Amino acid sequence: MYKVVLVDDEEWGLASLEASFQWEEHGFAVACSATDPFQAWEKIREIHPDVVFCDIKMPGLDGFGMLDRIRQEGLACKFIIVSGYAEFPLAQEAIRKGVYEYLLKPLDSSKMDAFLEKLREILDQERFSSDTALLGDTSRLLETIRRLDRFHANTVLRIAAVRIRKITHKQNIDRMLEQKGAEFLVFREEEQDFLIVTEYQSSRKKELVEFGARLVKETCYVGISRPFILGEMIEHAITEARTSAAGWFLENPPCLEIYQPSGQNYFRLYSGKLRMAITGKRIDQIRQLLGEIQNGIRERTLGLDCVEFLLDDIRNTLIRNYNLLLPQRKKMETIGKILHSFPGIRNFFDTLEKNLIGQLLGTEKKGIVSGNEHFQKMLNYVDAHYAEPLQLKTLSEMFFLNMSYCSELFKKVTGKTFSEYLMAMRMEAAMEMLQCSDATVSEVAEKTGFSDSYYFCKVFKKYFGISPNAV
Repeated sequence: MYKVVLVDDEEWGLASLEASFQWEEHGFAVACSATDPFQAWEKIREIHPDVVFCDIKMPGLDGFGMLDRIRQEGLACKFIIVSGYAEFPLAQEAIRKGVYEYLLKPLDSSKMDAFLEKLREILDQERFSSDTALLGDTSRLLETIRRLDRFHANTVLRIAAVRIRKITHKQNIDRMLEQKGAEFLVFREEEQDFLIVTEYQSSRKKELVEFGARLVKETCYVGISRPFILGEMIEHAITEARTSAAGWFLENPPCLEIYQPSGQNYFRLYSGKLRMAITGKRIDQIRQLLGEIQNGIRERTLGLDCVEFLLDDIRNTLIRNYNLLLPQRKKMETIGKILHSFPGIRNFFDTLEKNLIGQLLGTEKKGIVSGNEHFQKMLNYVDAHYAEPLQLKTLSEMFFLNMSYCSELFKKVTGKTFSEYLMAMRMEAAMEMLQCSDATVSEVAEKTGFSDSYYFCKVFKKYFGISPNAV
């Protein structure tokens, strides 16, 4: 529900304003109605409403004075003048000050439903746009959460991602969220998608799950992240929640999923086989493995998170062995981009198979690493010496490349920065050693370039979602 404040110094005007709109039917709730403009101002500062309907001529503090205070305070709300004065200079001043609308008394009730509906659409668009920008910038998101002063720095949180299947249920869902306003922070991405951030206390561990189950009954897909500490891992928690909420992408009915990492199963069952099949151009085996992985995801023996490891295997093997790039790689950089770029898992795997096999058979336009043999040699060197303390500046000089150009090539060719690429090499090697040898965690850490086994364990868990001791 959007919060509304009504201000009119005359009782009959206030009563008329309240009665002229079907507030709740259009997603609005009157949080305050006041005849004293100064009391109204204090309430506005306290509750930060989404909309203010205000009379223009009031004693002590008129409508324009109220608007000036709102702007000076930096409050983002739609300001609507409701006046009995149809004077052109007043309307001009209202436009100059950025008033959303100038309504004349008496209000025509027959037109007010359409007015509120349009206002709701605009507020929805702005909210989605604002929240999407926040969710794309982790530092701004953290700053916003801290500024709201709802959680302490070391608070343990969980995130739920929600996709509404039937938009006709949206009003019911908004009312449910409104009732939970004191417990949940809600960030809306698009009309059918939003994220919930809530505290994970021992006494309330089941609360988010129970609320998620209620959302499933309203035809929602709900995914819940693992617990994390505010300020740490929030980006990963959002990815976990979105990945778990992607039942619609898998063509499943509405459901609730709590994130469970599946990287270990993918590396144990498929990673080595797929890399060998690509290296040997064994097309039938590639098709079979991709089919098995897709079925594993659909049947939930694998999670959607393994897709990023799968794509890393494909990209890296194509580059190392054939100096080729995977077509449409920009659409496949992250789970988030995959969910936005493909209508479902079948379409994604069909496209992936076509692009991969097309490259191997030479039927697709080959994205060869841009005629730079020095860069290709550098990649080969990194692949062979990943356990050493490599630095991009030193490597650039060694292979006669400009450092900034080299940095651009890494992102363009591999989809990763140099640091991310090197870390991926080390992590993949570590997983393989843990699964296929008797080496201890400390020995694996040392063999993959980590002098501190504690730091190695922390990085490994962040990358794969599980501790190396659990492999």
